Amino acid sequence: MLGPCVAERPTDGEPKTVYLTQALHRAVQQHPDRVAVRFYGRARTLRESADRVARLAGALQRLGLQPGGA
Repeated sequence: MLGPCVAERPTDGEPKTVYLTQALHRAVQQHPDRVAVRFYGRARTLRESADRVARLAGALQRLGLQPGGA
């Protein structure tokens, strides 16, 4: 899982720490077909982006990188 980041909308005045992947999964649930990235004429949706992130994470784990590791 990617490192923590600060949530956009704190509820109690204090920023809440969330993982970037959590924010991506939430966005996919709400708007899976929304364009997330446009690059060199190619548009990638949130769903496609999340799929690529999951595949990259799996590949890194197969190489020995573990969540929370340096």
